[in-house]
Amino acid sequence: MARKISENELTRSKETVFRLFKYRPRSEKEIREKLEMKAFSQSIIEKTIEYFKGKEHLVTNLPYML
Repeated sequence: MARKISENELTRSKETVFRLFKYRPRSEKEIREKLEMKAFSQSIIEKTIEYFKGKEHLVTNLPYML
């Protein structure tokens, strides 16, 4: 049962990040802060960040992202 809840939470966190990317590129820091504000667990945040790093969605080299 815990795994199912975790999978649902991971899916919700990814959906949150996809919505953020609809507006503009985001840094890892911005994603972390937004997910923390929405009370996602640290393990889910880490899994979500790793997912998007693997997809090369996160942008970290733009000045406004620092």
